[in-house]
Amino acid sequence: MPCSLVLRRSNIDRLAHSMAFRAHVKDFQNASFSIKPVPIVTLVQRWKALLNRLFKLNKYVVIVDGLYCGLGMVVRDHNGNVQMLSCYKLPYPLSVDEAEATIAYFGICRAKEAGLFKLILESDVLFFVNSAQNRVVLPSYFGSKLQTVLYEAQSLDVFQCVHLVRYVNVVAHSLTKFALSSIVNELIFMEELHPFTADLLFLAL
Repeated sequence: MPCSLVLRRSNIDRLAHSMAFRAHVKDFQNASFSIKPVPIVTLVQRWKALLNRLFKLNKYVVIVDGLYCGLGMVVRDHNGNVQMLSCYKLPYPLSVDEAEATIAYFGICRAKEAGLFKLILESDVLFFVNSAQNRVVLPSYFGSKLQTVLYEAQSLDVFQCVHLVRYVNVVAHSLTKFALSSIVNELIFMEELHPFTADLLFLAL
């Protein structure tokens, strides 16, 4: 076969491939421009905690003559707005560490029920804070209480336990005294605050 004929056929094949490629590109461009964006549907729910914000949980305990305990806790958002207040009266005595673990457990459970899943737990009991930070579970009643706290904290998006000096824990401290004077064992305030708690928050500003 003459060399010129081979070159001519090669050029024809290249031209055919080029035309086919251009046709595919044009079809792709036309198809791309015809695609319409799909609207994003947002489900409207009732109030939900902002997951990109942290909530602080302060707690305090009062033990009366080895007879019974008063427990108090307050949850605030990143702006200091109160999300929840709660206080408890236990008709049996606990040590300070055991009472701290008990109110921490109650606080985490109630916060999760309210949709708050990013918590910074503040406590003025250093032994409890160190045990929670280091995940040290001792073979004791306190250890079993701490284990329930750490178990509940596993389902939180963020959980930190930090030490807090006692004199700035005014609201939680006063809630424990309020719990001891109450006729019920558990009080929770969310949307509407008791006048007593409103006065406490005003004094804490």
